[in-house]
Amino acid sequence: MMTRKLTLFIAMLAASAVLKAQTIADILSQTNQALGTEVLEEKKTIQFDLIQKHQDGSQSVRVTAKGNNKIRADIQQESGQLSLIRNGSSYMMEVGFNTKEITSTQTKKNLNRQHLIKGLLKILDLDEGATFEERTTEAGRNLVRIKSEEGNKKSILWIDSETWLPVRHREVVTRNNGKKKVTVTNFKGYETVDGVTLPMRQNIKVTMPNGNEFDETYILSNVELGIRVSNSFFTSRQ
Repeated sequence: MMTRKLTLFIAMLAASAVLKAQTIADILSQTNQALGTEVLEEKKTIQFDLIQKHQDGSQSVRVTAKGNNKIRADIQQESGQLSLIRNGSSYMMEVGFNTKEITSTQTKKNLNRQHLIKGLLKILDLDEGATFEERTTEAGRNLVRIKSEEGNKKSILWIDSETWLPVRHREVVTRNNGKKKVTVTNFKGYETVDGVTLPMRQNIKVTMPNGNEFDETYILSNVELGIRVSNSFFTSRQ
């Protein structure tokens, strides 16, 4: 009888601990603390190696970012290095000593997407319309699920209620013709670097309105925070 009471007491304590993070604000606060978001913002700069795998093969990228609007992606190709650079609202492509302005919206999106950490933080930047939907168990893990809706975009974020780290994000964008674009991102392999905990592996699956599917995996390594990078690094060499 004593053992049963003790077990029940422990279960009640565990339930109580989970309930402490009942509101959206509390849950996101726990998640940002687990990720070390404030530390990341203090560091200001981040650099990491990235392997991007997709249906057509893979490529190696060195990503360097400073603040919110300076990104440089140095992509290794057989013909040499290709660099995509964002400096504020300016986007440039550099091959060797030849530089040209990037006008393609898709290329700009591809460059911004290389900054995976910024993408993760954007997912956590939920508006006041976000609602706590439910608690669920998946593969032995206890998860909380947060639902958000803004205009034609609906999203669901799954967070591990023990580590408070994001597990998965699903976004559905409905176009004017009623067709939908669905993007599902899975976060795996968290590691802590200088007080910041990052998912070292991300899988992104996109289902386009026409039914075509794209599946990409991003693998991070050699993460460095707070490195010294001059602003000139985000300008062309011409």
